[in-house]
Amino acid sequence: MQNISFNDSLQAPIEKGAIIGEATYSLDNKVIKKVNIIASDTVSKLTLVNMTTTLYNTWFNLLR
Repeated sequence: MQNISFNDSLQAPIEKGAIIGEATYSLDNKVIKKVNIIASDTVSKLTLVNMTTTLYNTWFNLLR
């Protein structure tokens, strides 16, 4: 069985390499292994400016 849990206080910004949760693997109700879930990329906090920039860039790339 696999159980995945994420930190309750998970909010952007998140730095690449930060521990954001844990995966627990068990068999017959015995824990076999626990591993950390680590952010593979940095996640910026969403602001009006970077949201507008992202939308503009996405639309511009669609029109190419």
